[in-house]
Amino acid sequence: MQNADLQQGIGKSPNQIATDETVIRINDQRFWLYAASDQATDDPLHVRPFSTTTTALIEIFLRELWQKHDVEAAEFFVDGANHLQTALQRV
Repeated sequence: MQNADLQQGIGKSPNQIATDETVIRINDQRFWLYAASDQATDDPLHVRPFSTTTTALIEIFLRELWQKHDVEAAEFFVDGANHLQTALQRV
């Protein structure tokens, strides 16, 4: 992720944020890659892999996003994944 420059700077204030997850493989290991991007510019705001997926880990991802950027008033877009929706409601 650092080599691909996916971890953008801090302090952005997007109005709309798209969040999603995907499963990736690295050397025969599976990881869940969570990403948040600015809906208007498609710029990545925060990307984080986890070796497993739980609502608690997604909450960690979202709190890190909150710490890096001003997203308090942002509207979040997620697919039908209940665990993403639950984590957003909790955070």
